[in-house]
Amino acid sequence: MSAEPPKEPNQKKEETFFEFMANNKWETLAYIVLIFGLFLFIFERFAGGLLVGAILGFCFSQRLRAGIANFKEDLSNEGIFHSFILVAAVIALFIASPGLFIGAFVGAVVKPYLGF
Repeated sequence: MSAEPPKEPNQKKEETFFEFMANNKWETLAYIVLIFGLFLFIFERFAGGLLVGAILGFCFSQRLRAGIANFKEDLSNEGIFHSFILVAAVIALFIASPGLFIGAFVGAVVKPYLGF
């Protein structure tokens, strides 16, 4: 007698790494660009930030556009003190890594025109 549990007929087989790459070409390309951008960020902050930001903007374009559209309303709900802190933090992050912000903006704006 066998002690194996019966197999379910609709059980999905785990994908191997190469099957994932073949089935998800855009995601694989995004991962490669993201890893290259992180590596490049160590040596060339602006260019690396552009690559990472572009992937960020491309992947989260709908959320970023919705967040920007609701930004004024969210600031008015939080009060002047919290609004000032948030705006100051965003400005400081932009100064620290402008490439990340520019890349995210470009990725979020370009994605709808590419038809994805």
